Amino acid sequence: MYTLRTLLCLSLAFGSVVAAAKPSINGAPTGRLKHHADSPAAKRPGVGKVRILYIGNSAIYFHNLPEIVSRISASGPDPVDIDSEMISEGGQTLEGHWLEGKAQREIHAKRWDYVVLQEQSCLNDEIEIGGVPCITGWESYHRFAKMFDAEAKSVGAKTVILSLWSHKGTPLREQQALDYASQSLAREIGATLVPAGSVWRAMERRDRNLSLYYDDFHPTRTGSYMFAVTFYAAVFRKKPFRSGDQSDRNRHRARRSARL
Repeated sequence: MYTLRTLLCLSLAFGSVVAAAKPSINGAPTGRLKHHADSPAAKRPGVGKVRILYIGNSAIYFHNLPEIVSRISASGPDPVDIDSEMISEGGQTLEGHWLEGKAQREIHAKRWDYVVLQEQSCLNDEIEIGGVPCITGWESYHRFAKMFDAEAKSVGAKTVILSLWSHKGTPLREQQALDYASQSLAREIGATLVPAGSVWRAMERRDRNLSLYYDDFHPTRTGSYMFAVTFYAAVFRKKPFRSGDQSDRNRHRARRSARL
């Protein structure tokens, strides 16, 4: 369970970041992301299930991100019923998923509203300097994400791009590279962007006492909840609980949604 202070901090942190997500590198904005009104996010609450397929690795199966998103969605002020499945392997890349073929078969097995893509934490293109991974590019990431996006579009699904946080202790340029790689990709293919890395950094600046890293990369439960809240805000364009509502009932609902 998380304290109301933590929940409020999360709510404040993701709001401005999600609303103003722009592809940029070294602080230079290059455009604004679009959100399509005819996407599944426009479904009215209570009208059928929203079906989400997650493709990634331990960043999403740590603490079961899909389950947290589903709980938040079900307990928010405008409940959304989610049916989700996850295809994930530790350290797996989108290239690896593509070569295995299981993810493509699953995309065509059901009628999905969203196909969520999460690349390996160093974008499958890195070198180690002094034992620290350093991103050197994102060609493989973009190539295979576009291939998965084509599969998703062929079945009428909307692609969601998860933009991750950098490894603990790495320079700011690593986070900037992660942000730019995902933001530019989302803009190019018309995908929904979940800027978890940007929110992660904003959370660290806002409250130094929050523990987000479990190890050098994986999230704590608080980190996973932050990830899920950011996902909910980016995909459904709403907060998981009403800002400023201090009623006992809403405090209970917000806390209950955070339990794992």
